[in-house]
Amino acid sequence: MSATVWDKPIQYLKGVGETRARLFERLGVFSLGDLLCHFPRDYEDRREARLIAHMTSEVPACVTAVVAEPVRYNRIRAGLDIAKTRIVDESGVLGLTFFNAPYVKDALREGETYVFFGKLTEGVGEMQNPVFEPIGRAGQTTGRLLPVYRLCAGLSRGHVIAAVRQALRETEGEMNDVLPDSLRGQYQLAHSRFAYEKIHFPQDFEEAETARRRLVFEELLVLSLGLKQLRGHTARLPGQALPPAGLDDLWAALPYAPTGAQRRVIAEALGDMASGAPMNRLVQGDVGSGKTLVAAACAVSALRGGVQAALMAPTELLAEQHFETLAPLFARLGLTTHLLTGGTAAKQKRAVHELLASGAPMLAVGTHALLSDRTRFGRLGLVIADEQHRFGVAQRAALLAKGETPHLLTMSATPIPRTLALIVY
Repeated sequence: MSATVWDKPIQYLKGVGETRARLFERLGVFSLGDLLCHFPRDYEDRREARLIAHMTSEVPACVTAVVAEPVRYNRIRAGLDIAKTRIVDESGVLGLTFFNAPYVKDALREGETYVFFGKLTEGVGEMQNPVFEPIGRAGQTTGRLLPVYRLCAGLSRGHVIAAVRQALRETEGEMNDVLPDSLRGQYQLAHSRFAYEKIHFPQDFEEAETARRRLVFEELLVLSLGLKQLRGHTARLPGQALPPAGLDDLWAALPYAPTGAQRRVIAEALGDMASGAPMNRLVQGDVGSGKTLVAAACAVSALRGGVQAALMAPTELLAEQHFETLAPLFARLGLTTHLLTGGTAAKQKRAVHELLASGAPMLAVGTHALLSDRTRFGRLGLVIADEQHRFGVAQRAALLAKGETPHLLTMSATPIPRTLALIVY
């Protein structure tokens, strides 16, 4: 799609205007491109068709019928208007009731055929507030899968559907596929035009899945290429080359033997730290999977390389737990560990600040107190962020800025989809 059409403000769509555009903006929709990427969160299946005699209160369905009598419209009291009529088909007669729907009086005409979608109201034997459309326009809101969108107050599903239909018309012939034919053929992917049309208005669930698969592939491909570009940029930055230190005494000090996966991840991280480029590694795993051991091994290697390491946790409780686990272990290896949180006594804070400023190799375990202006690192070489989704980008950047391109290791027990979203952010 050309950038001009993709970026066209949504307010210029017919039926939107400035007032409704502000409602769309609450959903993050500012342009035609944003609107087409406002994908349905689900679909309502309106394809079931039945005769009046076969309608039930359990399953909503479509019934094609003729309006048998003029609509009777009555105001019961302030705030409650009721419209009633009856419809007929070859199998029987069915009553319809609409609440606070004055448009029905003119929209339903005696003797004309419509498609109605709804279900019988339990204990009443009539349809209440059914969706309907003339038989000549059937297929717009009945007899099909209808998209279900995320909405906001003042913005109905009908408003979104109408805007999306118009956006698709506006962009017809303007949507160029970013994927080459060879790649689409190799992975059996639909064209982008098909994908954007059918993700909103599929004829069946198979079309919806074909569209979704294409759009997911493109999103992950762009993510992968973007991350590769970022890694390339990071690799060009000068970093602190820290040769891997021997860790045999660390293994001996543990009450258990590290798993093969833990040893592999540690070796990969130490390889990054020795590369001469700043490491930026994410370690994701369930609670108890051994992420802390990976962090400990990297910190031991960093300290033995003559630099300082900082482990930042989101809460004082978690920071204290890390300190209680790592301090005795590091002491057995002849390495120094200090705790720095908001609750640390002032005298102890001053002592830790002095040690950090001196550049003496040590591990500082703490919370946001590590970000304080008073906390200065003489030679910060490794930053470890635990549960990184609890920290803002600016907070991690602030800690990294306290050293000269230090290595970064982030640990998370968050499932991969959310982690990917955080990486994108």
